[in-house]
Amino acid sequence: MEAKYIAPCGMTCCDCNLYKSDIYEAARTFKEVIEKHEFDTFLANFSKTNLSFFHDFKKIPEFMAMLEKIISMQCENVCSEAKGCSIPQVDEIMGGIVKESNKCNVLICIESKGYEGCWECNELESCEKKKFFRIYGNVPVENCILVRDFGKDAVKPRGNKYYIWQQKSSEE
Repeated sequence: MEAKYIAPCGMTCCDCNLYKSDIYEAARTFKEVIEKHEFDTFLANFSKTNLSFFHDFKKIPEFMAMLEKIISMQCENVCSEAKGCSIPQVDEIMGGIVKESNKCNVLICIESKGYEGCWECNELESCEKKKFFRIYGNVPVENCILVRDFGKDAVKPRGNKYYIWQQKSSEE
């Protein structure tokens, strides 16, 4: 894995759903095709009829808004190069991003200590700032330990074993 894909906190961009471009390209294309053919208008109009099959399509405006929200979530820059998060609207997930700098609490801590990443810190395994990593399980800490002990080349993509729910399903 290229070193740039290893965030200072130990997360890996290439495994993260916020960075995977195919998700956002698919959502963007899907939305564009629906709008091009005015399929949303078609479904909205049919939802007003007595045809019960179409009643669920009363929610098509919310669906289109949700597609737009998904598209807007795309992380376009890796944290290690951008020196901050490219998607500050996810501040609840990322541990309190400071809006002016787009830096999460972990990145602010790393920079205040003059570190390149959490792998240089003695508090790596007990750090309170990493609480938001619960959806990643131990992956960020494990990656930091690999970097600390063996260098960035030791970190490998995890594919479908990145998030906690994927780790559990792969163990079964």
